[in-house]
Amino acid sequence: MNNLPTFVLKTNEPIVSFEIELSMRAFNIFTNLIKSKHYLFNPELMRLRAAYIKTHGKEPAEEIHVMSPKLLEGVVERVSMKTYRSVVDVEDLELFYISERNVFRLKFLSSVSDEFDYIQIFKKSKGA
Repeated sequence: MNNLPTFVLKTNEPIVSFEIELSMRAFNIFTNLIKSKHYLFNPELMRLRAAYIKTHGKEPAEEIHVMSPKLLEGVVERVSMKTYRSVVDVEDLELFYISERNVFRLKFLSSVSDEFDYIQIFKKSKGA
């Protein structure tokens, strides 16, 4: 990953983790994914949400969006036993976005990551 800084994501498997690069390229990818699915950035989703609240009198249930991981090619590495690194094949990678909490989760074969907020992690890495 071009010697860029990364952050480590634990998974459901104790000997497997993911590393995601902390770069402007990755920041822009995750920002665009959020803008495409979060109601605050999409007037159409905002209208649907308002109609749901007006009709049902409550917020909609938490929704999990399945996102295309193809943009993440070269951004995510799988690390097993803390030493074996491999760039994740995006054909086998699944990316989930939970808009209510603004968090992502990765799944690669049987490895499922902890939830993460890429934007917050990126800003923290830059001292913001």
